[in-house]
Amino acid sequence: MTTRTADNVLPRNWEGSAAALRRCGRSLRRRAPAAPSPDLLSAAAMLLRERGREFVAAPTLPLEFDLELRGTAVLAALRASGFSRRIVLKSSALNVGIREACALQRALRLIAASNPRLASGLPTILGADAETGMLVMEHVEGEHLLARLRRECGSPRDSAATRALFAEAAVLLAAVHRLPAAEMLPAMPVRRQRSFVPQFLHLAASFTAAFRRAGFARPEQLLDRLSSEFFNRPGDRVLLVDARPKNMLIRPAGGLCFFDLDCQAAPAGVGLGAFVAALDRFGSRYPGDSAQARLAAWKRTFVRAYCDAAGGPIGEDLTFFYPWTLLQMYDQHSRQRPWMRSYFHWYYGRRLEAFLRPLAATASAHAAAAPAVLFEQAA
Repeated sequence: MTTRTADNVLPRNWEGSAAALRRCGRSLRRRAPAAPSPDLLSAAAMLLRERGREFVAAPTLPLEFDLELRGTAVLAALRASGFSRRIVLKSSALNVGIREACALQRALRLIAASNPRLASGLPTILGADAETGMLVMEHVEGEHLLARLRRECGSPRDSAATRALFAEAAVLLAAVHRLPAAEMLPAMPVRRQRSFVPQFLHLAASFTAAFRRAGFARPEQLLDRLSSEFFNRPGDRVLLVDARPKNMLIRPAGGLCFFDLDCQAAPAGVGLGAFVAALDRFGSRYPGDSAQARLAAWKRTFVRAYCDAAGGPIGEDLTFFYPWTLLQMYDQHSRQRPWMRSYFHWYYGRRLEAFLRPLAATASAHAAAAPAVLFEQAA
């Protein structure tokens, strides 16, 4: 039997059904294989035949290569007599920020040149091609951060080394977000933060009950906590689009490296909120209490380190942009898997409520000064 509520249609015993939660988690942990893209492989082969020697600084060697599709990128293994190297070719056509490969190359090189730590946190850009729209970069060896997190969620112990990786990721992202878009991304339009409010209110409408349970009579009350300066601040920082654990590697010698690179101009709070909400998306595969408690600890570590590195009004921005991004994540996730919409509404509603409840009980100034305290609750 089901119960109709203002929020959604859920099984009457949904929250108490451990078996149902396990089934949802297992379903989300199963990956659908990526479909081959002959066009992408053909474009990569053509580019390497024409310019491959240029990218690897081997102008006189007759190169041979093997190609392997990796999502929306191509891994190329180049070889010649006494020479071998692996590089990655990534189409910029699907980017949401910079869709011209040469412009993206320029922006990424400026970012890397701005800070030695950022240079080590990005793959070396080897070139770009306007005709194929491909960015060419070094292949970075290492363990995917997401693979580490999957192991940790199944382990009884919390790893100090993993918490240190979240602190490192926070410092890297804060360094990127300090960069002015006007210098790095001069052609990018800039939005003021008030422009994000209508979409927030639209998506929050279906979570009114979660807001009410957390202490907000309606979603608009969250906006009442924000200063007038918040709404007028321009989103004029550099963001790495999709900078989240699934797009990070741990180098063999240590240190994190971002991949799947794209850039846009936006508020720093968007980038901060997106990284934290990405942990919630990952957590939808592990809805149990122990895994959620670990995720909450990782979020606290990341937010604390980010705010220490960034300073300024980022704490206030997070109190809006984390719920905003969480609602966006629910909408995206449920569109991708509509048959699990009820589960996602329950799951993201719980995450939203876990954040809003301490926020409602905390003075605005304190929440802005120390937003990590808002992630104390796992459920």
